[in-house]
Amino acid sequence: MDGFAVKAGETSAASRSQPVKLKVVMEIPAGISPEKDIRSGEAARIMTGAVLPAGADAVIPIEDTDALPNQSEETTGKEALIFSPAHVGDYIRPVGQDIARVSWC
Repeated sequence: MDGFAVKAGETSAASRSQPVKLKVVMEIPAGISPEKDIRSGEAARIMTGAVLPAGADAVIPIEDTDALPNQSEETTGKEALIFSPAHVGDYIRPVGQDIARVSWC
């Protein structure tokens, strides 16, 4: 899911009329490991298939923010406006979730 990796608890009061502002501290494309952890008040722009940074426990879809889906402009160092609350685990998929377990007994 393209969006922002966040600490879900920090977005609980987010709405269109009162968005939550988080500082974007990095961008994480698929195939690249996060450079640092997410701390309080921070978010990371994350692309589909990318590794979630430590400290983040949810992803807010790009559609629930003020960022544009195909934005080519660097977002690091800017603020992201979050318009919808996240819950722990939202839009996070564990590695290997799409592979079935096979028993050879």
